[in-house]
Amino acid sequence: MQIQRMGLLGLILLLMFISGKVFSIVTPEYMISGQIFGADGKAPILSHVHLTVINETYRNQVQLVKANPDGQFVMKIKNAGLYNLWIGAVNHESLRIPMVVTKNDQKITLKINLKQLPLKNTLDEIRILGDWYNFDNRKMEIMQRNDDGSYLYKGNANSNAVTYQLMGVVDDQLVPGTMADAYDYDNNLGYRSILKVKPGPFEIIFKPSSLPRIVGKDLPKVSFDKTHVQLEQIFNLTKQYEQKAAESKNGLASTSDLDELNIALEKDIHNGKNLLIRQFSAVYLIELLSLNRKPVHSDLGLDIINIMPANSAFWGIEPNTAVIVGYSLLNEFPDLLKQFSELNPDPKVRAKALIAIANQAKSSGDAQKVNQIYTELVKDYGSIKEIQYELSMLNPNRRIDKDKPVPVFSVKLLGSGETVSNQSLLGKYYLLDFWATWCGRCRKEMSFLHDAYEKYHEKGFEILSLSLDDKPADVDKFRNGQWKMPWLHSFVEEGFDSQLMRDFEAKGLPKMIFIGPDGKIIASDWDLQAQNLEKTISKYLENP
Repeated sequence: MQIQRMGLLGLILLLMFISGKVFSIVTPEYMISGQIFGADGKAPILSHVHLTVINETYRNQVQLVKANPDGQFVMKIKNAGLYNLWIGAVNHESLRIPMVVTKNDQKITLKINLKQLPLKNTLDEIRILGDWYNFDNRKMEIMQRNDDGSYLYKGNANSNAVTYQLMGVVDDQLVPGTMADAYDYDNNLGYRSILKVKPGPFEIIFKPSSLPRIVGKDLPKVSFDKTHVQLEQIFNLTKQYEQKAAESKNGLASTSDLDELNIALEKDIHNGKNLLIRQFSAVYLIELLSLNRKPVHSDLGLDIINIMPANSAFWGIEPNTAVIVGYSLLNEFPDLLKQFSELNPDPKVRAKALIAIANQAKSSGDAQKVNQIYTELVKDYGSIKEIQYELSMLNPNRRIDKDKPVPVFSVKLLGSGETVSNQSLLGKYYLLDFWATWCGRCRKEMSFLHDAYEKYHEKGFEILSLSLDDKPADVDKFRNGQWKMPWLHSFVEEGFDSQLMRDFEAKGLPKMIFIGPDGKIIASDWDLQAQNLEKTISKYLENP
């Protein structure tokens, strides 16, 4: 009996051992480990790492870890796939690192050298944001500038510590101040200064001269273990792409530099030996061509489809690239968009492809098909933030559409304070232009807006630009530069949260709407962008 019990126990243990082995095979674990260094070669005071899928921002992380004091971190994931690492560190630029984790990758090791924050050469206005106002951006306060170049803020504390950030030290970014006893992570790849105080009046002094100014060579830099050299190449390729994409969005990229990178990327696609590099190069080339409003010619599209068929997960790197190639190959592969919508593993790619098919149906006047696809999109993909604008454009009940009356509006003009409204503009052809000085795409429209205004203003055409900047002074400053914008201007109080923006279904910039003398909408959005603006207006004002 004893032997039988021992035999039974042994059998149970053996089965548990075997099942454990099988389970470990079914659900493997992949490890990513690394170490973070600052521009000075030392570990940052505080740093964090977000892990996301390849086309998500750091806010939608799969995992978030705080690095050790020596900068080391470890992440364990259950599924192979395409990911991003997002690195944040005190007084350093945040960094995105694409990661390709395959079934053969039990461990990936990397070393990260960050670049210091790009401090402004000349500091003008410094604003402070703190926990005393629950970090409400609308309640930022201007710090007092002292004769010695420092800045002062006085407040009242109701606890033994205050936490704050500064705006104006780096362009368009909140950063910690120089007066700090510790730092706190804001979960947005940024950091806040923590200052110990006594309840009651307190002072915060910001000394620009105390800011570290270290220029590290070739930073940021990422190196991988010997078996993952291709990931290092992908990072360097991504760094080039992101730099040129940012310059292009801001209208700063030179044509020669872009052409040089485009040629290099196309060479990688055709002649590269590593398939991963070729696939990333393909996605980045499509994006750069799109940003600069250049077509993807069919020969290039065919080459790309050969290395990235419709079911490839790599389209998920930039989901809109699938649509661009789908359009470029309509003659060769008329069902390619349908294949993307059905076969691609990434829901964002499938959703974008469905939207493209719906737009084709809309152009051909097939309202039934548009409504059918709209219902499918809302049901299966309605939670995807990136398609909300397109969804609103397909909504059969949308207010901003051709032949519908422009929503009732009344705004005050900058400068004069006079009021203009949908009623006061009756009898005119006019363009409503929702924009902001910080919007790169808006700045790209400037030459087309000026050309149209100069050509058609005397024929009764008017423009009303509605700014979503932080303050009206931003508009004045911009108009004192290259683009004078000699037409009507207004400022949208409360920005995107305003009733005006809701009425006009404006969820992104630029947003343009062309209205006729009868107060009805003639065209909007794509029909008014770039060269399309003059083409559309000319139909009504060349031979009115």
